[in-house]
Amino acid sequence: MNEDCEVTGPTGDAEKQQLTGGQHPTKSGGKSDESHVLFDMKGSSRREWKYVRLVAKEELRTKKDLTSTDASKAYCTLCKSYITFSKGNGNSVYRHMEKRHQGEMDLAENNNDDAKPSKRLIHLEHAKNTNGAKPAKKQKTIKHHFSKTKIWKVYLSGEIHSDWREDIAQGIRKQKLPVSLTSPNTSREDSDNCAAMILGMEQNRRNWDVIGARMNSVRTQTLIREADVVVVRFGEKYGHWNAAFDAGYAAALGKSIITLHPPSISHMLKEVNAFANVVCEDPSQVVETLAYVIEGSLPSTPRDGDSFIPIADRLGKGNPNP
Repeated sequence: MNEDCEVTGPTGDAEKQQLTGGQHPTKSGGKSDESHVLFDMKGSSRREWKYVRLVAKEELRTKKDLTSTDASKAYCTLCKSYITFSKGNGNSVYRHMEKRHQGEMDLAENNNDDAKPSKRLIHLEHAKNTNGAKPAKKQKTIKHHFSKTKIWKVYLSGEIHSDWREDIAQGIRKQKLPVSLTSPNTSREDSDNCAAMILGMEQNRRNWDVIGARMNSVRTQTLIREADVVVVRFGEKYGHWNAAFDAGYAAALGKSIITLHPPSISHMLKEVNAFANVVCEDPSQVVETLAYVIEGSLPSTPRDGDSFIPIADRLGKGNPNP
């Protein structure tokens, strides 16, 4: 059961002092309870700490200029719960925010963007061809009108052993795309033990894996159904049967699918890739694909560099410029 920590009001001065200045919060409504001193995490630019405060150790509550060394635990201001924390190890905080508040963090960032439709100018320039010819002097400017009022829901399915989800999230934040990211429970321990912990460990309850899988499917199936785009990541080291199943489920629902994997396993995934709308090799390509789909923006430099040839040049004279 989570402890409660007092937050006196969404805009009150008492709350501001409590969250930033190390004041002693008290329980409202006349009830007496243990008070805590909350303070900000210093020196971290990660967005999780916008919603998380550190709790001072009891013997250091009156100390000025508190640091992470002085913290006994962390406190989430979104769900009003405590999180395990120690200096140099914020993994519990990151897991908590990813599992419980990924959507809130994404939407909060998107709401800060200008909601009015934006006009974007896309410049298509002829690059050098393989014969060393100079780029064409004429430049065609195409005006596009895109709306940022839609929040795109993107579900990130697949392996949990690397930081590919965070790489995509950082790229989306950098480009300020109106995207809300969701994912399955990425904690192996939690997803394996959820049914046993919630339903109990009666000996006559057979096949725990099936019971746990069904419980996890409540989340995965709901989020895939709600998604506009499903990104499915496959790695080289492990067999990703769950990811393949998610891709098949998304395909059956008619969802737009982006697969993400190294080229070395393309042959093994040919059936999956045949149903994918886009096949990417690294997270940056996923972000660039979303940027183009949502806003019509293209990378400033082609992936193939100077060897890139516009399609009009490849087709030759007499063909209309697309």
